[in-house]
Amino acid sequence: MQRELKKPENGPVQGKGFPKEPMENVPAERIREMLLGRKFEEAAAMGERAIPNLILALGDEDKGVRSEAVCAIVAIGAPAVPALASALKDGNGRVQEQAAFVLVKIAEGHPLRDWRAALPTLVESLRSGNTWVRGHAAQALEILVEKHPEYEWAGAVPVFIEALGCKDPSVRARSAGALKEIAKRHPEYDLEEAVPVLIEALNDENAWVKRCTYEALKNIVRGHSEHGSGKAIAALVECLRRTDEWVKFRASELLVEIGAPAAPALIGLLGDVDDDVRKIAATTLVKIGLGTLTLKDRVLCLLALSETDDVIAIGISAVPALVECMKHRDEDMWQKAVFVLGEMAKARPEEVAHAIVDYVNGNGGDALLEINEGNDGAARGISQVLLKCGEVMQNAA
Repeated sequence: MQRELKKPENGPVQGKGFPKEPMENVPAERIREMLLGRKFEEAAAMGERAIPNLILALGDEDKGVRSEAVCAIVAIGAPAVPALASALKDGNGRVQEQAAFVLVKIAEGHPLRDWRAALPTLVESLRSGNTWVRGHAAQALEILVEKHPEYEWAGAVPVFIEALGCKDPSVRARSAGALKEIAKRHPEYDLEEAVPVLIEALNDENAWVKRCTYEALKNIVRGHSEHGSGKAIAALVECLRRTDEWVKFRASELLVEIGAPAAPALIGLLGDVDDDVRKIAATTLVKIGLGTLTLKDRVLCLLALSETDDVIAIGISAVPALVECMKHRDEDMWQKAVFVLGEMAKARPEEVAHAIVDYVNGNGGDALLEINEGNDGAARGISQVLLKCGEVMQNAA
C-alpha cells in the first residue's frame, strides 16, 4: 500500500520544522500539587512553561512548597533568570527573598551565562530594606563581577561603595570583594571615592570584611597610581597610629605598594613620641627604600629601628644628622644619637669633634641653641661627646 504524502500546504516550509504550538504555562494548581508531593523534578522537567507559577510558589504559605519551588527553579537554571529578576524587583517580601536566593544558586551553577539583563535589578537590590535580599544580591554580584569582567561595572561602583556601610557584615565583605575584582580588571575606572571608605573599613570589627577590604585597596593602589597620593596616603599613615596590629601591618603594606610618594608622610611619623609608631613608619620606609631619603631622614629612620651599627657605618657625614636628632622629643631617640656619637668618638675623635664644631659654626648654630634651650639632657650629651673626643685624643698623644 502506497504511503500517503502530506500536501505541501499542510506541511512546513521546506527546510524548516513544523510550527510549534503556542507554549502554555502549566496551571498553578498542577504545579502546587507536584510541589506538595515533593516532586520538584517533575515540575522542573516542564521547563520554561513552569517558571511563572514556580515563581508564584516562592511566596506560598507552605514552607515545603517554597523549598520544592526553589529546587525546581534551580534545576531549570538560566532560563529562569529574567523572571527571577522581575520577581526580585516587583514581588512581595517573601518572593523577593526566595528569588534572590535562587539567583545566587543559579549564579553559582551557571556563572558564565549572559546575566546582563539581571544586573540592574541585582545592583539596586543592594539598597533593599530587606536584609535577606541585600545579602543574596551581594553574593550573586560578587560571583558575577569575578566571572564577567567584560561587563560594564562602572555604574555599580557607587552602590558597592554605599554598601560598605551596610549593617550586614556579609554585604560589606562581598561589596569589598566586588570592588577588588573591579579594581583588578578595570584600571580605567575612577575609584577615588572608594579609597577613603575602604581605608575606614580596614578598622571593621569583622575579620572577613577587613580581609576583603585590604584586598580591594591593594588592587586599587596597584592599578590606579593616581590614588597613591593625597588623602589616601594621609589616611593610611593615620592607620599606623591604630592599636590594632593587623590594621597597622596592612596599612604599612599598602604604603609600600604606593612607594616613594608615601615617604614624606612616613618621615613625619619618625618624629612621633610613640616608639611603636616610629618603628612601623621606619620599617615601612626601609621596605620602600632608604635610597630616596636625605641623610638626616635615613639616620632618623635607622635610629628608630635601633640600627646603631648601620648609622656608625655611614661615617663622619652622619654627625650633623645625629646632632639634629638630639632635638627629638623622645628621650630614647636622642639618647641613641648620643650613644652613636660616643662610639664614633672612640675610633675617630678628632674628626667627630671637628664635624660637630663645623656644624655648629655653620648652619647648625640654631639647632644647638634649640637643644640647649629645650633639652638639658641632650645638651649634656653633646658636651660629653666632645669631652670624650678630647680624652681619646689626649690619651693617644
